[in-house]
Amino acid sequence: MQGRIAQLVAERKDTQVFIRADDKADYGRVVAAMAALQRSGVTRLGLVTEAQQ
Repeated sequence: MQGRIAQLVAERKDTQVFIRADDKADYGRVVAAMAALQRSGVTRLGLVTEAQQ
């Protein structure tokens, strides 16, 4: 996965990645995914949240 992401980032310098995970998601896995994205060259990374209703 990292290789493909690095390839996409190289092709599109303005790549943005947004991660959305629910409250059942394992925090460690989300952080690991974010770290892998950063190692692949992603510099614009965000988390998507939804307001509680």
